[in-house]
Amino acid sequence: MHFTLPLLALAASVSASNPIEAAWNVTRSYRDISQQVVAYDLTAVFVSEEYPKGLESKCSWSQKGMQFNVVCDPDTFSVEPQTDGTLKIQQTIEKPTEQVVYGQGDVPAKGHVVIPVTARVA
Repeated sequence: MHFTLPLLALAASVSASNPIEAAWNVTRSYRDISQQVVAYDLTAVFVSEEYPKGLESKCSWSQKGMQFNVVCDPDTFSVEPQTDGTLKIQQTIEKPTEQVVYGQGDVPAKGHVVIPVTARVA
């Protein structure tokens, strides 16, 4: 396949115009507790220009049918698991000013994914 310089320049400008300014690196694992209950562990590292080394948060929860019991540390971070595998994330950060950042994405039951910040509220 042959790409021309104008095509490559266009692709570079499109990707540069929509950078991910902040995101969570999310890793999730699970284990079966019983035939009806599954337990999940999640580690999320929020990375942005203000937090280049990242802010690590951990959550665990159990799922029985459609019910979730979620515990996160620190309490400035929360996840809302959906039955379809999607996770909704919310975190309060303090740099550059105090604000709440939100994101959501599909996370495999066991694996890693990057979830971009989709909204900020000061």
